[in-house]
Amino acid sequence: MPNKDELQQFSADHALFNSAMTTVKDQSRIGSCTANSLAGAYEYLFKKSTGSNID
Repeated sequence: MPNKDELQQFSADHALFNSAMTTVKDQSRIGSCTANSLAGAYEYLFKKSTGSNID
């Protein structure tokens, strides 16, 4: 199992998602974390492929 430093170095070199991320959503107390994560993943893929933000 890689240690924390190895993981940070790998992710810093290979996983830069900032350019396609949308804003953070507040789910309040309704327990919609699964729905929010799916919507966020869709928004990310849409923005990454089209360059358009559907936030």
